[in-house]
Amino acid sequence: ARRPAGAEAAAPARPAPGLTPPAKPVSRWNPDLAFEEQLQDFMKMPRRGMYNRYLVLGKLPPELRTGEAIWRMMTPVQRDIIQIEMITCFNKPVAHIALRSATAAAAMHRLCEQMHPNLTVAFAPPRKASSTLWLGNIDDFVPRKELESLLGEYGRLVNGMRYLPARTCAFAVYSDIADAVFARNHLYGLEVQRNQYLNVDFVEEGESAYASDGFGAWATPWSQPWGAPWGGARPWGQPPW
Repeated sequence: ARRPAGAEAAAPARPAPGLTPPAKPVSRWNPDLAFEEQLQDFMKMPRRGMYNRYLVLGKLPPELRTGEAIWRMMTPVQRDIIQIEMITCFNKPVAHIALRSATAAAAMHRLCEQMHPNLTVAFAPPRKASSTLWLGNIDDFVPRKELESLLGEYGRLVNGMRYLPARTCAFAVYSDIADAVFARNHLYGLEVQRNQYLNVDFVEEGESAYASDGFGAWATPWSQPWGAPWGGARPWGQPPW
């Protein structure tokens, strides 16, 4: 029977030798959960000092309650903003922001703290899933064949795992999005070497650039199918850079 997205189940019965997956999933995230549930789940995850490419902004004043207004105030990181989603969290307006990379998210986090101290800013979970997983903190010393075998225990992989040594990361494409969610929820934080942990995230569907340029390697926010990162039409005929 097909496993539903986000289903909680035991780890594979035959784990790859040398890598020990958790007996239970470390996350119950799935794209159908309300944002409050996704956020609470994220806060409970053992993140091992890792961070990701998503932020949530809160305590928004009236003038910052549109995606376009938030994008315009973030001039230094505008190129790295992929999407801004205005949502409600515990009956308060917040902005969920997806950026190109964790580095860009950290830069925006610092920018918010320095320039807009009245806002609350925190790292956040993803809002949507895809069949492609980005796997971070992988280097030449990680048993990659064992890791690929372990990934295959969670669903059928398309063309195995692709390793990018220059980026210390890899990519795995599943034939089913539900299997990618299942793998992400089990393998996030897996110890792949002593005190070295696997970071896992979804890659946006339809973005072929990831395979050659590493995690979050999108050309510009305008290349996204939704146009402007706040979900509306582009305000200019061409990007403003």
